[in-house]
Amino acid sequence: LLKNNIAKKARYIKGCNLKVVGPSQWISNVARTSDVFNSFEVNCIPNCLDTEIFKPKDKIAEKQHLQLPINKKIMLFVAEDPKAKHKGMHLLLQVLFQLKNAQQICLLVIGKKFEIDSLNVEIKQLGIIHDEETLARVYNAADFLVTPSLDDNLPNTMVESLSCGTPVLAFNIGGIPDMVIPNQTGLLAPGGDVPEFTSNLDKFICLQDTTSYSISARKIVEERCAEKIVVKQFIQLYEK
Repeated sequence: LLKNNIAKKARYIKGCNLKVVGPSQWISNVARTSDVFNSFEVNCIPNCLDTEIFKPKDKIAEKQHLQLPINKKIMLFVAEDPKAKHKGMHLLLQVLFQLKNAQQICLLVIGKKFEIDSLNVEIKQLGIIHDEETLARVYNAADFLVTPSLDDNLPNTMVESLSCGTPVLAFNIGGIPDMVIPNQTGLLAPGGDVPEFTSNLDKFICLQDTTSYSISARKIVEERCAEKIVVKQFIQLYEK
């Protein structure tokens, strides 16, 4: 059935004046080798972001506004449904159980609220947030975002966090390595590698100064995902 559907799609668009755009190198390469799009030109243009909303702010002030502990590292996890398996919350919980510096962090969660059993980490659940201004404040209050996804393209949460100058710790999967550059904008572990992710998290908690990460995080978004940058690429593609 799947082969029949793929064959139908390829047949329907055969001969069309079609250009394919993927937001990450990973998904663009998948398109290039697919039976549907392998005869078409494939481009990689990331989704754009409002960098005037998602921008760096005073971290201490934002922590105080959200009544978060000033003396702990704030680790943010964002997913509409944190229990969705591909988002990797089950792996993050394994990481937190193994973490040496668990007492030094507070896990901040955006998404549907859920029960967590006997975890030796302070947790604050904010529920689902739809307002971008509020989201930007939360990203700024966080010291880093954790993205333990096992399957993802170019997550908006990752780009929003980086745009606020907040680095990202993630698995090296999908489109994530397009923006998370090890020791520059965050840290990466091999996909599903809980011990390596735990080690990265311990390293980051122990860092006294993450200013260089914050500067690089903001810069990569301004260079790749700012509206004027993305719009220019689409205009060039249409003119072509």
